[in-house]
Amino acid sequence: MWRGLFATHILERGYRYYQDGAVTILNTEDDWVHAEVEGSELYEVDIELDGAIVEDMTCTCPYAEDGNNCKHMAAVLYALERGGLLPDYSADEKLKSHRNSAKQDKPTAIQSSIEQLVQHAEERVVRSFLTVVLEQDKRLAGLFQQILNDSGTNVNQELYRAKAERIFDTYMDYDGYMNYHEAWEFSIELTAFLDNDVARLMRKQSYSAVWELTVYIFEEVAQQEMDDSAGGLQMIADSCMALWDALAQQAGNSLKQKMYRWCIDWLQESDYEYFDDVVRDFWKTGFQEKDFLQQKLDFALQQLNRAEQQKDGWRKEYQTEQWLQEYFELLQETEDDAEQLQVLYEQYWKLPMVRAFYVNACMKNRNYANAEKALKDGLILDVNKRGLIQEHQLKLKEIYQNTGRREEYLQILWDLNTRYLPVDLAVFRELKKQYSAEEWLVKREKLFRMLPSNADMARLYKEEKLYDKLLCEVTKASGLSLLQLYEKDLKKRYPIEILHKYTEELQQMAQYASERKRYRELVELLRQMKTIEGGTAVVEQIATDWRVQYKRRPAMMEELAQL
Repeated sequence: MWRGLFATHILERGYRYYQDGAVTILNTEDDWVHAEVEGSELYEVDIELDGAIVEDMTCTCPYAEDGNNCKHMAAVLYALERGGLLPDYSADEKLKSHRNSAKQDKPTAIQSSIEQLVQHAEERVVRSFLTVVLEQDKRLAGLFQQILNDSGTNVNQELYRAKAERIFDTYMDYDGYMNYHEAWEFSIELTAFLDNDVARLMRKQSYSAVWELTVYIFEEVAQQEMDDSAGGLQMIADSCMALWDALAQQAGNSLKQKMYRWCIDWLQESDYEYFDDVVRDFWKTGFQEKDFLQQKLDFALQQLNRAEQQKDGWRKEYQTEQWLQEYFELLQETEDDAEQLQVLYEQYWKLPMVRAFYVNACMKNRNYANAEKALKDGLILDVNKRGLIQEHQLKLKEIYQNTGRREEYLQILWDLNTRYLPVDLAVFRELKKQYSAEEWLVKREKLFRMLPSNADMARLYKEEKLYDKLLCEVTKASGLSLLQLYEKDLKKRYPIEILHKYTEELQQMAQYASERKRYRELVELLRQMKTIEGGTAVVEQIATDWRVQYKRRPAMMEELAQL
């Protein structure tokens, strides 16, 4: 039978391709089958048949070109079998399986003889034979591991390692790439292994084994190319981190030192950006003992100097700020850090992160004068970075408020509301609190006139309950998005105007609609209109008009019938 030509995991993946509809049979003439299979690329498969016998197979994928029978060939053969072009032996196989299982229901002479063999064998012979068998059959190795787990016997770490390797082998492609579906299934299975099997080792206090297994998995996954659109890498990393966090709390000093050395080796040598962040987070949080503080300070400074030696560019700036942040935070844990901090401030003053750290330290110590000077420095240095300018202005506002400098505080509130953070409700409300109700009516109109032309006025009109102006904003806006955002605020006050806006927009939408999905959206909007006072009559008129105007759109007529 043709299945014997393929490894089990190749068959499984070929069947998955067939089930996903990736196979297109192009030609079946003269005992030759020519097909296409859609994988990471479009591959061509040719198969020569002699009745039910496969004589020869070729595929344009790299795995087949190396002389292997690939999953694309298997996918085509599944398609031929299901299409009746090859005999389907699955029924015969099920019958044989059923017969075999029936036979096994009763003890046989063979079974009895096996029991006698085991009973009379010397222990060393059984152990030696078992080792050979389990090395050759990873499935049996996994089963044996489970038996040991259930019996409470000490577990061989190599069996766990073999199970992890089997997961990688099952999903590893010939070109080293996992597509979306494979990557998701791989992530689910590997995460389950970490959360169940490796966590069981953790409960048994096999800390060294847990560390070795998680490091093996982490390093292998970091090198695996895959479509991670589903976020499987995050799941795997989270499971590793959970186990590492537990180890950090429970492992002895010897293992903790080993873990620490692995972290710094990884951060020095690897170049996997996402995984570097995971390891750096663990380096930061997993070694809180005082014994590690000086080691972490030395390493952070080493990484900072290393970042500085890179060529100019975003990578240099990112890593420099990253390790400066770590170094600053570590220095805060030491008793005498003022002198070192001052050196760093002077050396890296142009970096916004350094100035932010300095300002926060000054604010904490109520040294408002130095904080203000640094922030005004930032307004010059960061002039083209709008987000940073906003942060500087907010900090200055806080300083002026804390020091009772009312005129400067009011001025910066106006600047924030009209230039840097227009239509930010928090600063808008803060400005409003500075005036009496009568004063505010005048100041509000002044503020509205000063706002930029693209400001979201509807938001402020709702805040101030200026519903007539809000209605004007909604009706003049194109589309329905603004109307639907503020419909609850307006429909009871202005039902006629809201229905008119809906009608205008729906008539335009109906004119260009051409598929059932759009027709359903239109009908759903008509239902929404019926919840507005007077809406039922308006909707009935629209539906009547559409049944005449668009009578040649059968799908639209069907959807209208559901109204």
